[in-house]
Amino acid sequence: MEKRLFIVPTLIFLAFLVIIYLIIPEYKSFLVSTQQVKNLEEDIKEKKDFYESLLVVQNSLHDYKPVLDRIDSALPTEIFMPDLLAYFQKVTSDNGLLLGSVEISPEGDLMAESKIKLASISLMASGPVASLLSFLTALEKSSRVFEVKQLSFTLDAGSTNLVDFSFLIKTYSY
Repeated sequence: MEKRLFIVPTLIFLAFLVIIYLIIPEYKSFLVSTQQVKNLEEDIKEKKDFYESLLVVQNSLHDYKPVLDRIDSALPTEIFMPDLLAYFQKVTSDNGLLLGSVEISPEGDLMAESKIKLASISLMASGPVASLLSFLTALEKSSRVFEVKQLSFTLDAGSTNLVDFSFLIKTYSY
């Protein structure tokens, strides 16, 4: 009987040691793993919500497509010189001016930290003064941003109706 009294506490003590050194560390590891899984699930949910909100914004931008297209035409991504030349050729002829010469020179960034680029356009044209006013109105109504920096004119010696105009125009892109 004495042996039994000694074996039972020993078995209880050994079971206690097994619980302390084997089961509790595994249980703690299990708790840490479940916490990591919860954190990852939260991250996935946050990213899913973020992408869903981006889809909502993208869909709402489709409603503003005409306005955004006008902004893109007003400030194109680059200054494409053939387009500018064709534009000025069309606007001068539509408004009764004869296009003489066009020089387009990119000037670089507007400011060092800005992505907006600037280009100068030197334009020579001739025609009546009324055509000059309609040309300036057409530039003002254009969807593209033009800024007339300088305008000079001289009377054509051979004709009283024709005036030679010289423009310095600035335009922008981003």
